[in-house]
Amino acid sequence: MDNFKNIVVGLDISKNSLQILKRAFSLANENKSKITIVHAIDTNWLDSILSDINFEDVKDSAKKEIEKEISSFDTNNIEYSIIVDKKDPSSFIINTAKDIQASLVIIGENSKENFETKVFGTTAHKVAQNSNIPLLIIKNNYNNPYENIVAFTDFSKVSLDGIKFSNDFFNKDDIKVVSAYQQASELTLRYYNNYENKDKIQLKIKEKKEEEFRSFVEQNSIKNAQLLEDTYSVKNILSEYVDKNKNDLVVLGSKGINNSSSLLYGSTSSYLMENLNSDILVFVP
Repeated sequence: MDNFKNIVVGLDISKNSLQILKRAFSLANENKSKITIVHAIDTNWLDSILSDINFEDVKDSAKKEIEKEISSFDTNNIEYSIIVDKKDPSSFIINTAKDIQASLVIIGENSKENFETKVFGTTAHKVAQNSNIPLLIIKNNYNNPYENIVAFTDFSKVSLDGIKFSNDFFNKDDIKVVSAYQQASELTLRYYNNYENKDKIQLKIKEKKEEEFRSFVEQNSIKNAQLLEDTYSVKNILSEYVDKNKNDLVVLGSKGINNSSSLLYGSTSSYLMENLNSDILVFVP
């Protein structure tokens, strides 16, 4: 597709870098996109450990390793470039993506795993918060194009835009759309001395959420949708849904990780991004 001309791949030193590249080239092939691979060499450890080594040698070595991985699979003659530099990883990814007007940023699950640094505390959150570009987080080996995609929605415009982007980018028209709400629990009703009105209160909440859901689905001509209810935790029921249905990609719409009007807010954001076993697409408009 002509709409998605550029994809940026943030590649680090990790065991799944080959899988990230395979997924990136597959998506680029489907969308006729160019790939820009960026690899940031952390100056904090480079300067202290490799002070006597010429940086250009380190840079060339990193490029050769990336080229070696790329040569191990069929790239379908997709155009690509590799940029290696001494920079902060998240800033490097964000600035490159903005400079080339990338349609998508792809990164892996772990960052510098040899140093036991989780990407979710650093790169992924920073990119999602500051890039305003959809972010695909790869957690799994690449075997086939995504087939079992689910998009979570809170009925907001940004989540709707994320659904539309995913349908377009992944060339789908039937991505499953799921929303969840937290029902008033018996414990909560007892705490607020309203247990005698339990059935009435729960029915009112259920009817309100079902009407919001029905309106969202009908207004946006969504073909495949489901509403979930839980009395304990929205994040848990969403996670259970993904595990049960074995979704290979989950789409989350967000105005920014720390935005209070976003589906991805606070602990829910961190929980879904860190604990879901599927790949994650964070749509950031």
